[in-house]
Parts: sequence; structure tokens; C-alpha cells
Amino acid sequence: MTISSHPTQGSMSIAALACDPSLHHRPLPKGHFYSWNNGDISFCGRHHTQPALLNLHPPDYTFPLRIEHSGLISMKLTFETIKKPLRMVKRRLMHQRHDAGIQPATSIIDIYSQNYPTNQEAINIFRGEWSSLFPAEMNLHAGTVPLFQDDRIQLGLRELGGVAGQTVLELGPLEGGHSYQLEKGGAKSVLAIEANTRAYLKCLITKELIGMQRVRFLCGDFMEYLSSSPPRFDFVLCSGVLYHQKQPVELIHRLSQITDRLLVWTHYFDEAIIRSSPQLSPKFPCSERTEYAGYAHTLHRQEYQLSLAHPGFCGAGAEHSNWMERSELLQAFHHFGFKNVKVLQEDPHFVNGPCLMMAVTR
Repeated sequence: MTISSHPTQGSMSIAALACDPSLHHRPLPKGHFYSWNNGDISFCGRHHTQPALLNLHPPDYTFPLRIEHSGLISMKLTFETIKKPLRMVKRRLMHQRHDAGIQPATSIIDIYSQNYPTNQEAINIFRGEWSSLFPAEMNLHAGTVPLFQDDRIQLGLRELGGVAGQTVLELGPLEGGHSYQLEKGGAKSVLAIEANTRAYLKCLITKELIGMQRVRFLCGDFMEYLSSSPPRFDFVLCSGVLYHQKQPVELIHRLSQITDRLLVWTHYFDEAIIRSSPQLSPKFPCSERTEYAGYAHTLHRQEYQLSLAHPGFCGAGAEHSNWMERSELLQAFHHFGFKNVKVLQEDPHFVNGPCLMMAVTR
């Protein structure tokens, strides 16, 4: 099998190739990609990887495949089976970064800035990796997602009575946009824990540029922190992290031990919606019935696939996570002692999967 550098009509995404049940006939060694029949494989799907955050053109990774022998293939969607195309995507990203004027360092001298010191120069350390759109008055070119002006956070704070004068724990601050809103809301202190080391460094840049005084960023795994008998917090912000966990119910349990008030934004699994989406369905190859601390529930394996190839990846530090079904997700909070679980916003047809925001109180 050869890979052409020119798009053709006979092409398909690696994700679609690995997931098409019609191609799953007999086992072959992991880490290799095989053909079936003679000629080209016809196009049957694309795997999008957050184009709004990546700013890549085109916003997919579709590999034209030319078949040189006949035969059938069998692939399970695992990291092993996509390891080879991941390396290809990394090379493609390097070419795109080169086209955008982002040169890889070939010497320690290359990492030194020779420009006039500005806030934008600090942002440019991670050029092409930012998700967040900074406040307009800062006149910075970074990402496109308005996390510093996130209406979801404002709605949640109003519903839960605000955070003025309170101690706050934030899980997964990403680039500090929500941390900024918590401090602006009058929090006495904000402890924000970020496991992604590049995101952590971006948080420090944000803190310096904005001048946050009551936010402390820690680099590390918040599950390790929550498992070490931490102090109680008046409020916990858990936005965009629950669906990145392998054991989401364990996180809910740990949070129940340190706070009475939670704001949670997360994705959830809906069989009909997920399976009707060519983009989402291949990411969920299997499910497992399990139990944690007396709470029985189903975990739906979600694989990051080609998202793992780009430096702006902001998921978990693993090849997959597990999503929960809506009803079992809400019931899990009740199981661990939270009496009030109010859904403030919900979008079952959000492009990256069904999602909701909850105000949770004891």
C-alpha cells in the first residue's frame, strides 16, 4: 500500500478505514495498514479534530490510499492501529507550522527572542496552540474561543450565589480564562490545577499578562491532589474535565468529600445521537458495565484518535477517556450526597457531542 500526496476521489480517513465494519474480516498484525480489493478505497468519512481550535486547512486528516494488492483487513480502533498515521499527522502539522512561519528550533539559540518585548511576544511562544480569545482590550492574537468572557460561567455563578470572598478550586484551567472570571467575581482565592504541562505554562503567561493576584496555578494531576486529603473549598469549578476521565464517578466521589457547591460542564453519551454522527461514532468503539463505591453505571470508551497528534491537544493524559449516559451521570451526584442537581444549559446536538452544565449543591 502506498500513500499518495495528491487528493483523489478514492480516499478515506484513517479513522473511517479502521472503523468500517464492512472491512473487519480477519486479524492482521497491529501497527500496519492493509488494503482490500484492487484499486482505490472509496471515500466514506472524515475525522474532524476541532478545526476551530486548530485553525488547520483543510480541517480534517484524510489520507488518499492507493491499493497495490488484494485482500481483506481487520482493525480495531486503538492507539496501536493508528500509531503510524499519527506520525504522518505530526509531520503534516510540522509542515503547516512551517508554512505559517513557525520554525522548529535547530539550536538552543533559536528559542531566544530577538523582538521588542511585548505581551504578544509571550503569546507567540505557543503560537498556533492557543484556544482562548483574550479580552478585546488586550489586543492579543491567540485563540478563538471566548473563555475569558464565557457566559456559561457567569450563568453558573449567578445560580450558585457567586464566589465573592470564597475559596475556589478549579480543575483543568487550560489557559486561565475561567480563572480570570473567578477572580473577577471576587473569589478570596483560586487554586487551579492543570496536568497538561504546556497548558500550565500558558496559564502562567495569562497570569502575568492579566495581572491576576488571587489565583495560584499548580502543575500536576488533580486526581492525585483530591486523593491526598485536601482542605475543603467553598466552591469547585469542574468545567470540561469530567468527560476526560477514565473513572468519572471516582472524580464525582472525590469532589463530594471537599465541597458542597459545584459547577459542572461536561459531555455525556447518548446512543442514538452518537451513532447517527459519522464524526462521533467511530470514537466510541465499546462500552463496559462497572461499579464504583456501590454505584453501578456504564462507561462508554471515547478514543482521542488523531487529536493526540497536535500540540494544542487539551484532553486527558491518556489515549482514551470514558463518557457516561445522561441519567446515570446526574444520578451519580445524588448517590454521593448532593441533593440538588439542576441542569442550567444543555445541547444534545453540540458538534463535539451532547453536553450540559449543572449547578450541584448539597
